[in-house]
Amino acid sequence: IQDTCDDLELFYESINFDLDDPLEKPSPSGTIKLKHVFPLSTEVREKQKGREEVEIIFQAATGGQKNVFKSRLLSDKRLLAMAFMKDSSDLNDVESFMKEGNIAKSLKHPAILETYDFGIDETYGPYMVMPWIEGETLHEILKNIRLGVKEYIDQFPLEQLLKYFREVCEAVAFAHNQDVIHLDLK
Repeated sequence: IQDTCDDLELFYESINFDLDDPLEKPSPSGTIKLKHVFPLSTEVREKQKGREEVEIIFQAATGGQKNVFKSRLLSDKRLLAMAFMKDSSDLNDVESFMKEGNIAKSLKHPAILETYDFGIDETYGPYMVMPWIEGETLHEILKNIRLGVKEYIDQFPLEQLLKYFREVCEAVAFAHNQDVIHLDLK
């Protein structure tokens, strides 16, 4: 990926992506057609031709670096979580995002969310695509237990919570064994 990231500035110039004005990027909405222009090879893009039309359902979350959208791949109706960089004007941040995508795509473990794709779209900028997982976060569950909500206390006994904790620990251990350290584990 380092060779790929070294060419980011030239790539941005080639697609006329305005590094100085990240606000020019539209926020994805409605039905969009991603142009998998980078870093995927022409051969991979050709295989995906006709399958990249995506319906943006709603913005599900926002973080420091990304906006996450619940989306649907129109070809097979699969639900997706699509993360787009908020600000792609700093090439170091883009490089970091691309490295994260490469690392995430390489980690195959039952407790680690699969990354289907990542790249840079000429309209929306850097993105990552993962499966959409319905349900509440562990943070929300623990908050409701702390608040004494009986439904949560009954549904998530200590043994179940410890099972989840063990799965998280196993995923982190797996990543560490692959020389990957998560710097923002929540």
